[in-house]
Amino acid sequence: MFTTSRYLAKAGFYLACLALVFMAGHMFLDVVLRRLGIYIEGTLEFTSFYYMIFAVFSGLAYTQYKDKHISTDILVNLLPKKVSAPLFKFNLVIQLILYVVLTYQTTIDAFNSASFHEEAMANFTFYIWPAKFALPLGFFSLCLVVLSQLIASKSESDAWTLS
Repeated sequence: MFTTSRYLAKAGFYLACLALVFMAGHMFLDVVLRRLGIYIEGTLEFTSFYYMIFAVFSGLAYTQYKDKHISTDILVNLLPKKVSAPLFKFNLVIQLILYVVLTYQTTIDAFNSASFHEEAMANFTFYIWPAKFALPLGFFSLCLVVLSQLIASKSESDAWTLS
């Protein structure tokens, strides 16, 4: 479980990095070619419907794995360990429930979108349904990381990271 969640989180991180590199390259090429009078069709669509979606949702599990999500733990740090540890476990349970619901709903939405080959409004045929599968994959890997952290928190005193 721990190894699988770690590998999925890292794979998502690399996918997010790859999406950012492709987005930067695509936009750079578009700007340079526009100066030469050549227009690349679909730069805006690919950037907003593919690159950004994969960049954001693929990296969520890795961010959780590294404990780099935004947190407001000023009050929790002042609490004794007897109180903060159960609070941390409760937080992980709430996160897990939320991410399972998001995984379930985005999976349904992705398959519904794929069933009628959803398109974006553009000057050409531009399918957006494949990008909708980035959400359930990202949320599923996030579920595995949070579940691993929850299991680790029951067996270890420090469950903030799985490394």
